[in-house]
Amino acid sequence: MGSEQDEPKYITRLMKMECSMGTVQNYINVGQDHGILAGGNCDAQPVMNANDHTSKNVIHFGHCKSEENPERAFRETLVKALMGPMAFTIGDKVMDKLEELGIISYKCKPNTPQPWTFANEDCILEGAPALTMDSQLACRYGGMITFVKESSTDEETAEEAAEAGEDEQTPVPEDVVGEAFNEAVAEAMGEIAELGEAGEETVEKVQTALALASAMPPQEGGASASIQSSSGVSSAVGAAAAALYNTVRILEPDTEMTFQQAAGQMESYGTLEHPELGTVSLGIADALNRKGYRTQYCFGTDIEAISREAANAEAAIMMYATTKDCGCVAFRADPVNAEAKERTFSFYNEEGLVEESMTLKSFDNRLSGKERTKLGTITLTVDKPDKQPDICDCAECSRSDIPVQGGE
Repeated sequence: MGSEQDEPKYITRLMKMECSMGTVQNYINVGQDHGILAGGNCDAQPVMNANDHTSKNVIHFGHCKSEENPERAFRETLVKALMGPMAFTIGDKVMDKLEELGIISYKCKPNTPQPWTFANEDCILEGAPALTMDSQLACRYGGMITFVKESSTDEETAEEAAEAGEDEQTPVPEDVVGEAFNEAVAEAMGEIAELGEAGEETVEKVQTALALASAMPPQEGGASASIQSSSGVSSAVGAAAAALYNTVRILEPDTEMTFQQAAGQMESYGTLEHPELGTVSLGIADALNRKGYRTQYCFGTDIEAISREAANAEAAIMMYATTKDCGCVAFRADPVNAEAKERTFSFYNEEGLVEESMTLKSFDNRLSGKERTKLGTITLTVDKPDKQPDICDCAECSRSDIPVQGGE
């Protein structure tokens, strides 16, 4: 290794670094300088030494890709726990997609207990050799941190970099789901603004985030505060409560469960808050699983294939995200009509009344119009545990025939 002649010999604050296991470059920072500055009078910066290897100096490099990081295993376990019994049948499929799309990646938190190596032993600053462009820093998680050869310093300050790299807490389910959802929505909305529609990979990212949201377990602290509607039901969980209430009524016509009871159950799952789309209900799939119902996710975008799966199920729920809102609605197949060209479905509102009968394609088309554009949808089919399971030939669908034990 060796520095080129036109590159600075010593490393100063705000010079760029990169990690072999990171996803972005960042800047070396300094908590307290060592009394030596380099550069012009207006832009002079402190010279760094080999002891500048702590979290105050090496902030983060985006997301960590290392298999050696124990947090990777934690996140994989957490996501599988979120998916509940579905993890047994779709675990690898979902994990591969999460990995591919970057959803299960985790924030980089450098673990660098040892000083920098390949520092200049001929220049000692406060008892430690000065850093040069050849210096390297090893992370315990397998990454190697080096300096980036560049001709100019970016305008971003070390304070901004430090703020972006504040200490991360061990991820909890709502953090993982919220991060996945927000990143997916932001990417989809960006593509729609630029191209008019979201790409296939981005739609899959939105679908996966919606699936995680639907599988969210109840929150320890209960539901967050939200506005109450005139019926006394939290507006934050209205759609999910309606979906749960109507699905149970479809499966169990004689049920004594009221809409208010369904709302109370969904309140325990809480919501995600999005600055543009409002509240995103959590836990509808988990709530159904806890009641012993069998569920199946349809991840595809082929409406005809999903329509066939929904027609074979006793009930179904479509979760959707658009540029304006998020929601979920229960529906079931109408009786077969020999004169109809396409299978129709009855979609239900929160009072349990049939709101409208239409094809799944017609409902899907309503999610895009003058005021909103569809970001992604995912369909959850639901059956009673005693229903003989059908053999699903749709490569995009993933079934769970194992009801969750316990629950309601």
